[in-house]
Order: sequence, then structure tokens, then C-alpha cells
Amino acid sequence: MHTLRLLAAMAAAILLLSPGCGSEATPQGSRPPPDLSQPAELPWKNVQLALLRGDVRQVTQTHSLRVTAVLKDGRTVYTRQPRIDEVLRMIQICGERCADTIVATE
Repeated sequence: MHTLRLLAAMAAAILLLSPGCGSEATPQGSRPPPDLSQPAELPWKNVQLALLRGDVRQVTQTHSLRVTAVLKDGRTVYTRQPRIDEVLRMIQICGERCADTIVATE
């Protein structure tokens, strides 16, 4: 019984300390690169801040309150705004920084 516990503990330690099969180990503290091919869902406040900083290249809103934003770094994100046209209000508040933001509405 003692031998089985020892073997199980050794196997668990090996699995925890070794990188996954076929994957490259990433240095401690670093993150894998983001997957830019899939839109990411974010809270409204995050998209709102991106808009106010002028980080949004293009934004689209739908009647269902869904907002899709293409950021200047190439990522696409989406969220739900609290009420219709709130995204347009954020762009207006942003002012000159958002002057070149492309806007589409449904």
C-alpha cells in the first residue's frame, strides 16, 4: 500500500512539473499569445474604457444592445451596452480621439 502511494505521489509530481505533450513550455510569469481569431466577450465597462481612450477602430451596435468593437491592435471584442446608443454617447464624449472611429448601427 505504501508503495502505491509513493508511486502515485511521484507520478503526480512528474505531471505537475513537466510541460504538456507537444507544447512548448512558456517562461514563468508569461502568458501565451492571445487568440486574435476569436472575438472576446468583455464587460461593458472595459469596452467603454477602450472607447474613451481612443483604442477602437470600428464599432457596431445592434437593436439587441450587442456592441462589437474592432480595436486598433486588431482584436475584436463584443459586449452588451446598458441601453441603445450608449456606445454612440461614449464616442461623442471621447471627442477628437474618436474622430476616426467607424460607426455602424443596425
